[in-house]
Amino acid sequence: MEHKQFAVIVAVAVAGAILVLGILSGISSAAAAGKTVKTPYVSKTVKMTFTAKLTGSNAIPPVNTPATGTAYFELSSNGKVLNYHLSTTNLKGFKEAYICEKEYTTNYSVTNKTEETCADVAGPLSMGKGKITSYDLFGHFEDSPISHLIKSMRSGELYVSVNTQHHDWPNGKMEILGQIMSGR
Repeated sequence: MEHKQFAVIVAVAVAGAILVLGILSGISSAAAAGKTVKTPYVSKTVKMTFTAKLTGSNAIPPVNTPATGTAYFELSSNGKVLNYHLSTTNLKGFKEAYICEKEYTTNYSVTNKTEETCADVAGPLSMGKGKITSYDLFGHFEDSPISHLIKSMRSGELYVSVNTQHHDWPNGKMEILGQIMSGR
């Protein structure tokens, strides 16, 4: 009886080893052929978050204002929606807010000096909670997935600008601005 149990255990172990080797050789042959091999399980419990602290001293050009703000972003678990919460204090006449990226241009015809601007790439953002999807992207992010925006957010290339009735584009003014940084 013990001999039969031992034979069954050995047979199961050999079958398991053959199965594992078959899977591994399938993965390695797929990888060798240049095919993408999906991992069987990826944890979605890690949240990707970003924060921007908004002040007038960060604005382009700097603005003397008591207004401040915070923008908090969290990527959805499927990676297709960027949820946000925008809040301000001492801000009067909110008009609109955007995610923007700094640009530098040289005005050769007038001053021959380099000027800093902030070109909008996503929005508009409203006060309170909201969502950004790929349909809210424009400029060079237009027709791109949210992951392209996230990549620029992770590298610190993007900002949140808040315009008011008093400080608004196209004058080149915003009231408060803050760089988007990873984490809280």
